[in-house]
Amino acid sequence: MPKITLLFASLHALMLLVLAARVALYRHAQKVGMGDGGDKYLARRIRVHANFVEYVPMGLVLMGLLELSGVAAVVLCICGAAMLLARVLHAIGLTRKSGVSFGRRCDLADVGGDGRAGALALVCGDVNRLLQLSVGRALHSATSVRRC
Repeated sequence: MPKITLLFASLHALMLLVLAARVALYRHAQKVGMGDGGDKYLARRIRVHANFVEYVPMGLVLMGLLELSGVAAVVLCICGAAMLLARVLHAIGLTRKSGVSFGRRCDLADVGGDGRAGALALVCGDVNRLLQLSVGRALHSATSVRRC
């Protein structure tokens, strides 16, 4: 069972609830039923929520695949924490300013926020697994006695 991925999926789900609540509460306060009603601040809140929904699922799927393939727990924790931090920074950055900001710049280089680094880690995990198998076979061959 992918317990580390479940932990980070839960943390991301809590963040998603916060982002959705921010949109809903602001809509209610501004009496906007559909769309953004021309309110630029509401449009940014909607965009933060939508961006989260667009990119986080793929990052979590890739993280789950990494965990199921046996990647080290510390690597998964680093990827999960980096993805969560990147999402928080993105939300803060885009909420404050619609252009380029520190939070959005950090998100562009995040580890797994939209799966780019997650895909790389998946490939690295496979290479790591192959190396482990190759080294294991070499050690096994070197230490085993061959019979004629």
